[in-house]
Amino acid sequence: MKRACVVPVVFLFSMGLLSAAPDADASRFVHKKMTPRIHLLRDTQAGGAQLGIVSDKGIVLLDSFSSMPTAQRYRDAWRKALGREDFAYVLNTVDRLDIFGGNAVFKDVPIVGHRVFHEKFTPAAVKAEIRRLIEMWRWKEDVSRKRQATHKPGSKEAKGELAWTAFCRRRAEEMEQGFKLLLPGITYNDRLALYLGDLTVEMIALGRAGFDGMSIVVVPEEKTAIITGFIMHSQHLAPHPQERWARLDVPRWIRILEELTAEKGRVNNYIVDTSYIWTREDVKAHLRYIKTLWNRVEELEAGGETLRSVQDKLSLENEFAFVKKMKPYMEHGDDWIRPQHKTHVWLFYLQHKKPAALLIRKLIPEYGAAEAIRKVKAKAAKHREIYFDEGTLNNLGYLMLNKKKFSDALAVFQLNTEKYPKSANVWDSLGEAWAKKGDAPKAIKCYKKSLQLNPKNENARKMLEKLKKN
Repeated sequence: MKRACVVPVVFLFSMGLLSAAPDADASRFVHKKMTPRIHLLRDTQAGGAQLGIVSDKGIVLLDSFSSMPTAQRYRDAWRKALGREDFAYVLNTVDRLDIFGGNAVFKDVPIVGHRVFHEKFTPAAVKAEIRRLIEMWRWKEDVSRKRQATHKPGSKEAKGELAWTAFCRRRAEEMEQGFKLLLPGITYNDRLALYLGDLTVEMIALGRAGFDGMSIVVVPEEKTAIITGFIMHSQHLAPHPQERWARLDVPRWIRILEELTAEKGRVNNYIVDTSYIWTREDVKAHLRYIKTLWNRVEELEAGGETLRSVQDKLSLENEFAFVKKMKPYMEHGDDWIRPQHKTHVWLFYLQHKKPAALLIRKLIPEYGAAEAIRKVKAKAAKHREIYFDEGTLNNLGYLMLNKKKFSDALAVFQLNTEKYPKSANVWDSLGEAWAKKGDAPKAIKCYKKSLQLNPKNENARKMLEKLKKN
């Protein structure tokens, strides 16, 4: 295991610097020992939690939240909780702006992260990511506000929903105000060890998962692995990628999780999603799910099975009935887990294909969607691995639609209706594209087709009423 490589130049990106005034109120924080030398601080007012590893040579903090004010509050709270502020390192475990946006509060502390941070966060990419995150948190806030009506006023569920709504709103506001972005000054590619006298902190890159630069942190002296919630979560079965056409490093996930759950391994405790301590058996249940799904999808795809056939064979009623005995299913139920499992089957299946949507996307800037589609169709006739996937084509169509490239969007959505004529969703999407282009008759025709295929499609019903009225 190699020591860290220090990068002498730190990249700063400013989006309108927030004030980082300290917060003197430490009573809002709850301090808890997860292991003798791994501590947790939780903010009972604003939500959120942070882990700190206490060593002879200083405190190692994991991540820095979405903004400088939040990071400063925690920095002050750590000083009051531990009676010291000799911060040795800040570890960035996820390459997501609203997870490491408070780095600049620790400009006097070495910051460690995967090298992808520097590759990914160019000025243009930062601006685009900020916009995307603002939209995501505003959307979550809106969904949460609508869910409040389904809870009994004053109930535990209603209070929890209100807190979540406020959390989403605060995240969006922080991103809207901007921050000063400080990227890791110490980077690594595969593994890294930080030696702190009485203990060692190891960072292990998981490979492409939900994000590019996600890492697991291991403290051998505590026999503990810290696994970010984007990798393993009490509500999820496996990591979700951000881009639906992304290449995933599933074999690496399996190798690392096998290493960390070996019967005679060096890890006994697993801190998952910051706050939860799992046993080896808990983690192995998720490993079994990922490994079994990956191997079976690979076998079936190699045998020429279609995605629908694979989904049927690997459903929760057939080979994956064991999922119903896993904690996430037992705690969150069928409506929550079933769509997740279906998504994982789809994503794993795509790993063995070349999504046509990705090839089309690359050609659109030069040729336009119509010609790009013609070229990819011709290539697909000679190469079986090129796959016209409904989901990724729909995502590409909306990417074009959101950019107001109506002709390109229509061409992609039209292709999807050719490939999946019995899908109500693709007809609904084509109808939306025609409506936004201003062609009501064609939009009405598409929405009628969608409603015919799925009489429960309330969106199509509402859009038909609106279009006919106008």
